[in-house]
Amino acid sequence: MQRKTIFIVLILLVITVGLLWHVKWGDRLLKSELAQSFQADVAQGDVGQDLGQDKNQSSDQNQNINLDLNLNPNPVTVTFLDIGQGDATFIEWPDGTQMLVDCGKDARVLEALGRVMKFYDKEIDYVVPTHPDADHYGGCIDVLKRFKVNNVVWTGYTVPDKQWQYFLQMAAEEEANVIQLKEKTVWQIASTTLAFLYPDHDLSVDATFPGFDKIADNNASIVMKLSYGDSDILLTGDAESPLEQYLISAYGEALDVDVLHVGHHG
Repeated sequence: MQRKTIFIVLILLVITVGLLWHVKWGDRLLKSELAQSFQADVAQGDVGQDLGQDKNQSSDQNQNINLDLNLNPNPVTVTFLDIGQGDATFIEWPDGTQMLVDCGKDARVLEALGRVMKFYDKEIDYVVPTHPDADHYGGCIDVLKRFKVNNVVWTGYTVPDKQWQYFLQMAAEEEANVIQLKEKTVWQIASTTLAFLYPDHDLSVDATFPGFDKIADNNASIVMKLSYGDSDILLTGDAESPLEQYLISAYGEALDVDVLHVGHHG
């Protein structure tokens, strides 16, 4: 009887290992195929056309859009989360560093994160609300409740909104390291370059930019460029035309990227 029990346990162990191997390599193969498809589209200049006009694309809207920025075995993965109204972008580096740029407006971001994070992963390195509009930071409150957040990156620009003030209070209570961007800042993360192009001055002191004296929440957005190998992606928050024009005058051809996250939901 004891031998039979041991035999059954061994069979179950072999099956379990086989399933884990299948999931691991199946996931890696899928990522590789996505990366090759993405780079091929960039080379042909058809990324926008394929994303918008692929007749074979699933009509199921409850999906995240995933792009691998390099063909390395462990690529940088950028996922545009499907959270309904608003924005949320999840970035994961080869060394495991994770960043959530905006969080949508409510707890739907948690379900979306569940599709890209392991179920046992309860920690996020960086949460970056690009500006204090509820459809960009509202879900960050739920993220702070669910995950251990190590760093919160923001502009220092604030508004008399009770929910926004509650978010800032929660970040303080979380004991997260709060990083205010006061100038153009460049980080090196796992063989990538992450350049915060805007704000390039302290928005808590002056929420305008040269040539534009109107204060607007959207034009106080964090704008960042992620570069990995030959691939670049530009995330622009809710940037509107005045901020776009300023960025063009300030950075010129440095804004020539492979993927543009269009400001203010397009």
